Amino acid sequence: LGAIFHPKRGDDAWLSACLEQLVVNMEVLGVEECTSETPSNGVANGEKQSPGASPQEGHRAACKAALLLGGLAKREGAEAISRVVVDTLLLPVCARVGASVNLEETLARPEGARMPGNRPDYVIRANLGKNTTRRRVKGCPSPVLGVVEVKKCAGDATWSQIFSQGVAQCFVQLLVLRALEDAPTKGANTSSAKAAADPPLLGLVTDGKRWVHLELHRGHVAISPVLDLAMGELQIRGLVHFLEVRLRGLVVAREALSKSKTG
Repeated sequence: LGAIFHPKRGDDAWLSACLEQLVVNMEVLGVEECTSETPSNGVANGEKQSPGASPQEGHRAACKAALLLGGLAKREGAEAISRVVVDTLLLPVCARVGASVNLEETLARPEGARMPGNRPDYVIRANLGKNTTRRRVKGCPSPVLGVVEVKKCAGDATWSQIFSQGVAQCFVQLLVLRALEDAPTKGANTSSAKAAADPPLLGLVTDGKRWVHLELHRGHVAISPVLDLAMGELQIRGLVHFLEVRLRGLVVAREALSKSKTG
């Protein structure tokens, strides 16, 4: 992940707009800045930007957003506020890469598999071209790219336990999606070689401030360390850039796979 996890400085007007909107949304909801420590790569609360600081439009918004995200845990128990952060950062990325989002979509119980039904907070799907034959999961026309599980933003004493539960929950959701994909489909090529070529499924667990990324591959699951957006601008821009690159790659891979299955 290190090769693509870095902030993209070019063509970031859209990201600047997202960060400014995030600041507005959080201030309207009454989230207060965390001033106990300054973001590692931003400016302190109320400090004027020096002439040598980044001239990028949105730099100030990113630093302000980091301070507000640091104060998110003070709202203890408000998962709805965590979703505001997710909506503000994730939905514009999905729009840019050609993906759609279903909220609280119920996933069917996989036939013949000992797995529960699930209802992820967000299900991300690829919007494929009109000329591409699409694989259907529970009657939906677009292939699944992944899911997002949102948790309340808790303080230092309890957040790790809540996040551990969220990661386990997200992993089960990814397993259910894979089982649904593997269910026999009339006329589909279900050879093991084709299955091995399937793109991974993406999972995100977040409380708005902290983010964990999962990827379910055929032979293993990869889990990232926790990324804390309150650390500063670098972390916020890095997350958004990573999501854009990863989701765009999955959309392209899904479209290529759909074409190969009909070729």
